[in-house]
Amino acid sequence: STYDSDSYCLGSNPSSPAISLHGQAVKTSPSQGEIRGSIPLGGATALVRKSQCFSLELQRNKNVFDVGVCVIFGVVGWLMNKFEFPLSPILLALILGPMCEQNFVRFMDLNGGNFMAITGHPIAIGFLVVAVGTVLFSIYNQQKINKREAEAKRAAKAAK
Repeated sequence: STYDSDSYCLGSNPSSPAISLHGQAVKTSPSQGEIRGSIPLGGATALVRKSQCFSLELQRNKNVFDVGVCVIFGVVGWLMNKFEFPLSPILLALILGPMCEQNFVRFMDLNGGNFMAITGHPIAIGFLVVAVGTVLFSIYNQQKINKREAEAKRAAKAAK
């Protein structure tokens, strides 16, 4: 019998359940092929696997800094998930950031390090005006939304 690649089979007995990362029993036996309840091991299993990865990294590189960076970024990712940060702007920044930096360095090299040389290019000024306008409009729009929410809260309080 075969189990999913992301599951961990308890024991070598083919009738023992495969436990997924979330603690769900994937398959009770090859003949039954049904899901039977959940086993509360998902978080513990993931934690054990992460600690094994960290210990392997320490054995391979003998560098605690790598593990620390991994833990810090894990906490940052967890906080971003908890506070519902959108993922698309982060992905755009990770993809477009190096290209923007490379072209900015090229621009600075061509103009001898003079940043104000950008004001001599009308297309660049147009992009700057659009960027500033977008930021100002989003600030204005957010203030309107906050005002509406405050008025709705006041109206709800007054109705009680």
